[in-house]
Amino acid sequence: LTIGLELVAKPHILFLDEPTAGLDAQSSYNIVKFIRKLADAGMPLVCTIHQPSSVLFEYFDRLLLLGRGGKMIYFGDIGPHSRIMLDYFEKNGARPCTNEENPAEYILEAIGAGTHGATTQDWAQIWRESQEKIAMEVELNESAKVGDKSEPHKAIEFATSPFSQTLELYKRLNISFWRNPAYNASRIFNALLVGLAVGFSFWRQGNSTSDLQLIVFAIFQILVLGIMLINAALPEFMMLRTLFQRAYASKIYSSAPFSIALILTDLPYLLVAGSLCFVCCFFAVGFDNYNTPSNIAFFWIAFVLFLWYCNSFGQLIGSMAPNPFIAFLIMPVLTSILFLFCGVLSPPSAMPYFWRSWMYPLDPFRYFMEAIITNTLSGLTVQCTYADFYKFFRPAATTCASYTADFFSYGATGYVEDLGNGLCGYCSFKSGREFYSMLGWDEANKDRNLGILMGYFVFNIIAASFFVYLFRKPKR
Repeated sequence: LTIGLELVAKPHILFLDEPTAGLDAQSSYNIVKFIRKLADAGMPLVCTIHQPSSVLFEYFDRLLLLGRGGKMIYFGDIGPHSRIMLDYFEKNGARPCTNEENPAEYILEAIGAGTHGATTQDWAQIWRESQEKIAMEVELNESAKVGDKSEPHKAIEFATSPFSQTLELYKRLNISFWRNPAYNASRIFNALLVGLAVGFSFWRQGNSTSDLQLIVFAIFQILVLGIMLINAALPEFMMLRTLFQRAYASKIYSSAPFSIALILTDLPYLLVAGSLCFVCCFFAVGFDNYNTPSNIAFFWIAFVLFLWYCNSFGQLIGSMAPNPFIAFLIMPVLTSILFLFCGVLSPPSAMPYFWRSWMYPLDPFRYFMEAIITNTLSGLTVQCTYADFYKFFRPAATTCASYTADFFSYGATGYVEDLGNGLCGYCSFKSGREFYSMLGWDEANKDRNLGILMGYFVFNIIAASFFVYLFRKPKR
């Protein structure tokens, strides 16, 4: 497997450090036979090998033998039946090698290798003065002069283009997700569960002011699914990042194709999860009573995009954290900030200036909430129930409308209604637009807000890719 991973990167030369170590005789033979085929196909190989048998030893073309202190003892051809190498040692004073001996063990004995080995000859000096050394130097010099006369190729870090890397990673991740469905099945189940919980908790809301508050809280509760997706993305991403670090070390693919392929693989599953949650809660809450088909479509698009953003945000946190423990410590702090400053729990006007000046405009949840609430409530006409009215008595000889004319002339929202017997009722809002205008939100900004949310989504992908690259080498 290790050799195969290195071959994927198409190296110019392959270094193998004791590829047969720890293997039995048959496995060692298969490995050496395989690398022999690679050499015959034109792949330059340099290999260190430990105690090879005579059969394995003959598969190699040349031998570089080092003695104590790293001194060169022999560098040249091995020859058929190791005859060229054996002739060199025999003619320089070593005893003859019998046919039953292993040539590799014979030369180690001849040069006095090992703890108890001994020799009376200085084989390093013999090599320096030998004709074989002179012939080898001439051959190397001639090879250097001839060289490769073809046009030099531009050095590249990876064997394939970024597009090819992304495509192959996308295919592989799809197969992996399909074979291991627990991750995506849990996300889809969570989406279904949240949709049903919100739908049945806020079942068929009306159009009174009390219903208006519940409608906003129903939308706010949908944010829980986004937090669940962030939690789900963290461990999965960090496991895949570990695999990336191994692949990057072998120069198989880079960080950008990894991040892009992972996002592209996630999108269809999040589309299914978002659609299920949308169907379960949108019609159950009663949003369809006062929304046009275009508003319904916008709600669905914005909600799915929001889930894409949350998933990418979870991957961003995972790419920055060195381990899952740190990631799960950071995540609650960041998600709490997203909740607190989205403009629902605390309107912008009620926030301290410090937070309102920079945190509120930076909060991605704010743009999602503004887009989806203004879109949903823009067609709602408010009709207060008797319990919702603020009741007061009008003076005699006046009407409710004339008595409150000055009040409405100052731009007050809502309307007044005569409840009979001199009793007037004031309703705080007469439309959904009046409600969200108090938050400083405007339906005209919903397309802009959707674009900003898309920008945050793209930013998360780029930032996650950067941090994956930054921490591409695991700490030891």
